[in-house]
Amino acid sequence: MSEIAEKIVKGIVFSIFRESGIEPSAWWPEIDQNLRSTVAVKSISLLTGEEGRVPSRIATLPFPTFGLNSVSLFFEISEPIPEKIQSERTKRDCTISLLFNDKYTSFIYKNMEKLESKLKKVARDIVEANSKGFSPNPLYFEKVYEEFEKIASEIRDTELEKMAKIDTFKAKDKQIKHEFKIVLVGGVAVGKTTTLLRYVRGAFRETYKPSVGIEVKTKDILIDDNPIRILIYDFAGQENFENLYPTFFAGADALIILYDITDSESFSKDAPKFYKIFLKYATKKLKAGILIGNKIDLIDQREVKPEWGYELAKKMEFGYTEISAKTGENVDDTFSLLAKKIYEKAQTKI
Repeated sequence: MSEIAEKIVKGIVFSIFRESGIEPSAWWPEIDQNLRSTVAVKSISLLTGEEGRVPSRIATLPFPTFGLNSVSLFFEISEPIPEKIQSERTKRDCTISLLFNDKYTSFIYKNMEKLESKLKKVARDIVEANSKGFSPNPLYFEKVYEEFEKIASEIRDTELEKMAKIDTFKAKDKQIKHEFKIVLVGGVAVGKTTTLLRYVRGAFRETYKPSVGIEVKTKDILIDDNPIRILIYDFAGQENFENLYPTFFAGADALIILYDITDSESFSKDAPKFYKIFLKYATKKLKAGILIGNKIDLIDQREVKPEWGYELAKKMEFGYTEISAKTGENVDDTFSLLAKKIYEKAQTKI
């Protein structure tokens, strides 16, 4: 079977926390007992945690031992208390976890809203069935599994189609018709320079290193057979050149805010700071923006959860993804899709 035809969704697990402990209550298809127990314990433990119950919380959770990730939704149901009268009920913590192959993680992150909406519908179905004294049967979970696989496959095919239309080329072979400015910001040591070098390596480019502390890298790409030049601006020392912010941000078509997933301050402090600075000095409306978590090669040192990045990006009305500048994972795809979005927005105004 080809990779394109491979199943993305590996299973769905409904878990519940009762007096006897956390347990998987239903699943589809047949899933290894160790895996479904691990999913149940990890999803409920992490989504309740020390912060207490937060209904409808959604998270992405890694299961590296199994080569899987999950999108898990926390919710509550009400059940009769054992050995009590029927009218007495207690709340139970529950999760619905959608398991998928970890190589499709970047696609899933970019389309969380579609999956979140469907997961919430499943949670509502379970709550409604429970209120009537029923539990969803295996046929229900089989149907839900197939629906998620269809959604995930459509997401994958759409993303692959987008990337297939974006191709790197030699600038000397084409006449550049469009040029766009992308501004890259982020805290100290988050990997901005490494990310830029990773992206432009092997392509026709020019690198400028002005003494004022701004570095500009260019890359020429082909979008829908149209030659495009993107110029990516990066401050070599942002803290020392605040007087250059007006020049740096002026005329930007897109903004990239980069943070380090192993450094919580680069996310909670630096990312919002640079977003506010950009809003202050921007001279035109953005065509695109994206929040990027770098260093996913250091997953065991993670301090910033993917769902935190996803929520912050939603507040900014930005896209969101994670990359590894060290290994190159998801770097080219992210820049290519960003460039395509800029180009498409520009075309709507022509």
